[in-house]
Amino acid sequence: MVLSSCGASIPDFKILTTTNPEWLIAKEDSLLQSFPNNDDLTQALVAIHLTQGETAFQAGDWDQALLQFQRVITIAPRNKEGRYGQALSNGRKFFKKGGPNDLWEAIIKFGEAAVIDTAQGEPNYWLARSYEKKDENDFELIVEAYDKALSKHLTPDLKKEAEEARAIVVHRKEIYEAFWK
Repeated sequence: MVLSSCGASIPDFKILTTTNPEWLIAKEDSLLQSFPNNDDLTQALVAIHLTQGETAFQAGDWDQALLQFQRVITIAPRNKEGRYGQALSNGRKFFKKGGPNDLWEAIIKFGEAAVIDTAQGEPNYWLARSYEKKDENDFELIVEAYDKALSKHLTPDLKKEAEEARAIVVHRKEIYEAFWK
């Protein structure tokens, strides 16, 4: 604990991030109201919500991931990870729905994520998947999106999936073109 100049005790928010994140989340609104300019509190809450958002994202719980990333953006509007997570989660949610309008929304959200973090290939991978789901014969656009994904950072598993998916699309394109010769 750290004492403030008025003698009131201020919790050590950095420590609470790891020792009692549930308490911080339960008291989040009142803490933000009581300590509106406390950078340690802001950083602690952002870290907790990012962790919870990523956990929900990895579990495929798009609604929970969106809720957590939105909390990050509410607390720290310029937070790159929160904005990226929100865009990617929205894209995955729309992709899963799979309707024609949903796929267009997914493409928009994946495009936003790709702009927010240009080093990451995952949004481009999902762009390729969305293009493929929307129109499996739009070979050029699909291959271009896979190529862009492969030129950026991907997890080893996602890189393998992208390489395999790209190869299948290229093979389908060759068969399609040979048929129409």
